[in-house]
Amino acid sequence: MSGGLFNELRKRQVFRAAAMYVVVSWLMLQVADVVVPALRLPDWTLTLVLVLLALGLPVAVVLAWIYDLTPEGIHRESEKPKSDSPDSKRPEETRRFDRILIALLGLAVAVLVVDRFLPRGDGENPQDPPVEEARLVGDDRAAGAGPTQPIRKQGPSGIEERSIAVMPFRNLSGNPEQEFFSDGMTHDLITDLSRISGLFVVASSSVFTYKGRMPRPQEVAEELGVRFILEGSVRRAGENIRINAQLVDTGNGRQLWAERYDGTMTDVFALQDEVARQIIGSLAPQLSPRDVDELKPVPETSPEAYDLLLQGLAHLRRWSPEEVLLARAFFIRALEIDPGYARAYANVALTYSAALEYGWSNAVEKDSAVAREYAEKAVELDPGQSMVLGSLAMVYMNVGALDKALASIERALQIDPNYADGYTIGAHVNTYAGNFDRAGELISKASRLNPRYSFNLVQVMGNREYLQENYPEAAAHYHEVLERNPLMPMGRKWLAATYAQMGRQDDAKWEVEETLMIMPDFSISREAATTPLRRPEDIKRYVDGLRGAGFPE
Repeated sequence: MSGGLFNELRKRQVFRAAAMYVVVSWLMLQVADVVVPALRLPDWTLTLVLVLLALGLPVAVVLAWIYDLTPEGIHRESEKPKSDSPDSKRPEETRRFDRILIALLGLAVAVLVVDRFLPRGDGENPQDPPVEEARLVGDDRAAGAGPTQPIRKQGPSGIEERSIAVMPFRNLSGNPEQEFFSDGMTHDLITDLSRISGLFVVASSSVFTYKGRMPRPQEVAEELGVRFILEGSVRRAGENIRINAQLVDTGNGRQLWAERYDGTMTDVFALQDEVARQIIGSLAPQLSPRDVDELKPVPETSPEAYDLLLQGLAHLRRWSPEEVLLARAFFIRALEIDPGYARAYANVALTYSAALEYGWSNAVEKDSAVAREYAEKAVELDPGQSMVLGSLAMVYMNVGALDKALASIERALQIDPNYADGYTIGAHVNTYAGNFDRAGELISKASRLNPRYSFNLVQVMGNREYLQENYPEAAAHYHEVLERNPLMPMGRKWLAATYAQMGRQDDAKWEVEETLMIMPDFSISREAATTPLRRPEDIKRYVDGLRGAGFPE
């Protein structure tokens, strides 16, 4: 009986239909694996496609039993033309039809294999000029520029050939409270890539202006001046993590690759490292072997400490007295779990440094000592991390140790030539030290890496102009600072001093009143003692402006 059933299945071509269904289903899954990330559909879309295809198999088998696909069309088995019976006089026509179906399936498989697995040459445009690397020499080095930096070659459109923007990863966890995790992963990936000296990486604060939007790749390319963009999503469910990422060449809109990475919180650093290495591997034609080798493993800690660090950073980026204190609490909790976590030490130091810089501290001497202690401990634990050295430079600046601050930030920029915040810090320190030419160079680099730079860099621009007595230009910068952050006390007090220098007493008086509402304990004597200006003439110029504006002594 079994032999009869087998013969009947073969006669009705059920095996052929099942095989065709499996092959076509596999092709559909491969296409979906590429299309779903490209269209930014939810992760469960692939699972849904797989389930529907699996449920469709028995349906296809039943239909194949009832119907038959012939060269003349689809017929019920009971109504099938005599020519299609086992005694058919036209077997050659049926075999020809089978061969056509097999050839079409084979062609589809071949196209997919070529597209998915063979190396692509779209990394290089034969019409583009060759990538060249030059080095800054002469005045830049003589002025204390520190490490030599590559001059990136630009294509005809002005877009740098070896440039990338990592767009904010979308949080697909279904829980808005997990936003800090997807944001933190994005920031860390940017930091990892920025260590590659041959790669131009746009800073976090610029790419995060696109958060919540889905701009076209060409739009991002035009606005940020980049050749490649990385888009992705993070899904976290308990200890499980899924990262979807795709790299797009904005020159032609083509997707270079799209991958899914699955793991747990225990694997989080290995996942980050894998994504970074995949990007570097895809951009290898644009990079030298030395550049590729520069990617260092992600510094690891316990998943719990890392989670607390990311939550603290989410608060720190909001940059207000209350949020900075909340951030500090998270960083300290991270250190309770991992006492050797350099990033947590560095960020605790930054919370104290911010309080000193913005006048939020009620115990300046104590906070200065604590900030320095945490920053120096961070560098002791990890002297090769640019962010750690940057935090030390900020602390040294705010306690008046400008030479140490300059040395720390130059070392940070040597380690990480794409450290946009580091260039801002360097411009800040050099402005206070009276190195206005060097400050201008660093401002230029910071604004190129971070086209949508923060108000902190604008403040530095204003200070540099003020100390060179370019008061109208300084006032314009301070106005921009206050438009972007009306509660920024540093912007208001420097603007008040600027108005006084320009003879605009009514405007200066208004800014004094606004400043004292934010900082009721403000005094000229305290400001003179805590503002780390090196040159006596700069201190005098600033104090004269504050006094002329009408601040209390």
